[in-house]
Amino acid sequence: MNIQYLTDDKGHQTAVLIPINEWTKLTSEVSKLQKESLFVRDLHAAFKEVADFKTGKTKLSTFDELFND
Repeated sequence: MNIQYLTDDKGHQTAVLIPINEWTKLTSEVSKLQKESLFVRDLHAAFKEVADFKTGKTKLSTFDELFND
C-alpha cells in the first residue's frame, strides 16, 4: 500500500493519503465488521431476554405485541 502523510510546517503529521482502491477495501471491511457487531449485540440481548424469562424477571411478548411495536 502506498501511504502518503501530510505534515504541517512544524513537521507534525496532519493527514494520510491512501489509494482509492485501498480506501474502498477498508470501508467495505469496516461495514462488514459493523454488521457483525450489531448481530452479536442483538444475540447477546436475546440470550439475556431468555435468561430473564427463565428467572421470572420478564414475560415473553406475544406475536401481536411484537408486531405492534
